[in-house]
Parts: sequence; structure tokens; C-alpha cells
Amino acid sequence: VRTLIPSDGSSPPPEEVKTRIMDILLDRVGDPRTRPQNWVRMPEEAAVMRGWLTRLALRQFLEIVDDTAQRNHWDYRRAFWLAFHEAGAIEEAWVAFGPRGAEEAKRAFGNKTSFGRLDRAEGKPIDPGHAVLLMRVGDYVIADWSHSGRCIIWPRTDPKAPSLYRSSYS
Repeated sequence: VRTLIPSDGSSPPPEEVKTRIMDILLDRVGDPRTRPQNWVRMPEEAAVMRGWLTRLALRQFLEIVDDTAQRNHWDYRRAFWLAFHEAGAIEEAWVAFGPRGAEEAKRAFGNKTSFGRLDRAEGKPIDPGHAVLLMRVGDYVIADWSHSGRCIIWPRTDPKAPSLYRSSYS
């Protein structure tokens, strides 16, 4: 594994090689975001994988939102978050989907892909196509909702800030 994942700042492997490496490692070791105990002896590799998985989460969200939200809802937000990611500002990202988005994500990204699910909350129904992109940027946790939802920002220390990498959100 150490020879396949450059940790010395050299250029990363092409996308198809990254995808193959991620598939193998997710299959054999698990997702370092949800199973960090499996990566204890490989901290550098876990950090690289988390970076790759952050990019994948962003991609998952944007591709599924393209299929479930109105066409123009995400044009500017897409450009904004991709620029943030390219600048290295998004340290972690995780997605939670409603039932329709979860189905689309499994179909588009396969069964090895990890994400959370949106559940009904205190009598409020979840639209089957809704999704939320959860990110950690510096000392803040950000939740950006699909469709015409709001972007909400909390300090990381705020007890109301959502935790990343949960399997279910209400």
C-alpha cells in the first residue's frame, strides 16, 4: 500500500488508479472515516484515503443532487464548493441522502460507497430526494442542503453542530 499512495507530496495517481486502490482498501480494511480502528497502523495512508474520500463525498453529493434537484439550483454552489475543495479548504466531507438519493448513490457509486441516510424527524417528513452535504472547514461544520435548502454553519464546538460520519440523521 505504501508504494501506491504517495505521501511525500508527489503527484497523486490517475483517477482510475485511485478508484481501484480505494475499492481494494475499502473492501479489505474498511472506510477510515467510519472504521478508524482498522487504520491505526497506517496513519499516513488513512489521511490520504480520507482526502480521496472527501473528494468522493463531494462528487457523490453533486452528482446525485443533479439528478434529484431542479437543474439550476446548484450551478453556483457547485462552482463555490469545488473551488473551496481545490483550494484545500474542505478538510472532511460526508453526505446524507433521503431514500431516493440513497438509491441513486448506490447505483452510481456501488455498494462500497459510504454515506448517511436522512430519517424522519419529529413529525417532519423527509423528501425522498433531499440530501445534505456536511463538511468541516477549519473550525466550522457546514451543512449545505439540496434543493432550495439553506447552508448552515456552526463552530465545531457548538453542541448543535452535526457530527460527520454517522449512518443516520434526523
